[in-house]
Amino acid sequence: MKTFFDSILFEVASALGTVGLSTGITGDLSNIGKVLIIILMFIGRVGVLTFGFALLQQKEKNKKYKNG
Repeated sequence: MKTFFDSILFEVASALGTVGLSTGITGDLSNIGKVLIIILMFIGRVGVLTFGFALLQQKEKNKKYKNG
């Protein structure tokens, strides 16, 4: 039996993998949920590691300027 959690997990994995598959619940999500799916699609397109390294590099850059 497929639960709502399983459907959401599938949507998230599909968005990160930019697979294009859906269980059909995207239209039933709230606006915040849809925005989160869009963000996950963008992160998946850029690449999870690339996105993570870019965020870390930005934090390191901010630390250098704050400390002098």
